[in-house]
This record gives sequence, C-alpha cells and structure tokens, in this order.
Amino acid sequence: MSVKNTPIESTLDALPAQNAANLTGKEFFPHLISGPFHHGLLIVFTAAALMSAVGALVSLLRGRQFYYEDGPASAAPPASPPATRNGQANRQPSAVPAGRPAPSLPCDTGVT
Repeated sequence: MSVKNTPIESTLDALPAQNAANLTGKEFFPHLISGPFHHGLLIVFTAAALMSAVGALVSLLRGRQFYYEDGPASAAPPASPPATRNGQANRQPSAVPAGRPAPSLPCDTGVT
C-alpha cells in the first residue's frame, strides 16, 4: 500500500531543501502577510474614525434634547380591567397605559 503525496507535499518535494525550509519556517508567512494586514487595519480604523466623527457632528446639529411634560401624578392606582366569566381579565391593547395621559406632541413637528 503506497501513500500518495498531496499536491502541496509534491510541490515542496520539487523545491530545493533550503527553499522548502524557508517556506515552511516561522519567518516567511508573517513577513508576507504583515504589510497587507497593516494596510487593512489602517483602512478599517480610518473608516471607523470618520464614521464616529460624522455621528458626533450629526448629534451636535440635532439640537437640544426634548423633554415631554408630565401631567400631575394621581394618588389612586390605575383601574384594573373587569373580570370575565372564566376569571381572567379582559385585556385589550391600549396605546396609552391606564391612569396616565398621553404625552403631547411638540409644536414644531408638523404632526396633528
């Protein structure tokens, strides 16, 4: 039973011993990849810095933070929904929680 060499092994066998040792050693590949890897890191970090600067600029141009006016807090707890025949509450989705008025929209949004 003979063991066949893989294409890489047969290619390395065709090279002189010094060249094969150089290619499979610990110096060749790190030196080969370090230039392109450094270039890629420069591109990625430059893009990240630019996106961060654009985000900060947009945040500055947005204006001050808007705070909604809260109405007076009521002392009574919110009313619970009435129970049905099977003992479970009849819950219907609501846009505004019970016991709390809906917040008013700011005047300059154009939404009525």
